[in-house]
Amino acid sequence: MSNTPTKTFSQCNKCKRVLVCDGYVYHLNKLCSKVKYWRCGNRLCAAVIHTDINDQFKVRKGDHSNHLSSPAYIEILSFKSNIKQCVVTEATPIGRIYDEELVKAQLSQTALSVVASTQDAKSSLNRIHRLETPRLPITCRFDIPTLYNLTINVERFLLYDKMRRNKRNLIFATGDQLRVLFKAKQILMDGTFSLYPHFLNNFTRFMQLSFPSAFVLLAGRSGSIYKEMLQQLEEEPECVQMNFVPN
Repeated sequence: MSNTPTKTFSQCNKCKRVLVCDGYVYHLNKLCSKVKYWRCGNRLCAAVIHTDINDQFKVRKGDHSNHLSSPAYIEILSFKSNIKQCVVTEATPIGRIYDEELVKAQLSQTALSVVASTQDAKSSLNRIHRLETPRLPITCRFDIPTLYNLTINVERFLLYDKMRRNKRNLIFATGDQLRVLFKAKQILMDGTFSLYPHFLNNFTRFMQLSFPSAFVLLAGRSGSIYKEMLQQLEEEPECVQMNFVPN
């Protein structure tokens, strides 16, 4: 029968990796070429675990006779680690992520009594999100990450991305927005020439009444650019099996 203890890994508040074993938390104390030395998170405890460089268990020394395990603390560590992963990889609002993960975690009453509220956690989670958010581009030559090409339901959001003579035009819209737009008999265009990156020239919205149906970033204000944008939108109804015939 194997005496290898059950271990998992999580993250502490400072995003540092910790080892969780038999109800106790260990922090990395020393890293050598072949061995990792983990020490109990309680500073008064001398219990240690050694793993190899691939985190495979080697040996455990000492015990936790001077303190109890902290299952509630471990629950919260796992909960926070899952939230941070979602904040980094998803575009879902942080408040919604926090509430959904809190329901999934099914924390004990002890853990629930000490875990931060959604409002209190937003500040640190927003900071993590900002660190992972791509910086605003300074030229028109940039890659758009997949996260921003798709909706949170993994449906297409970037409809059109064309570069011509160092000028780039972009059209964003969801399938539902397009269906609303194509059903409309009258459409409105609302543009701004001040709030946009310097290498673009304007930001335009197509609207059906007061409902935004498409978002367009254009590299100029010429008639040919607007014509190109409208021609592209006229091709989209075929993709959703609709007709686009506004008055």
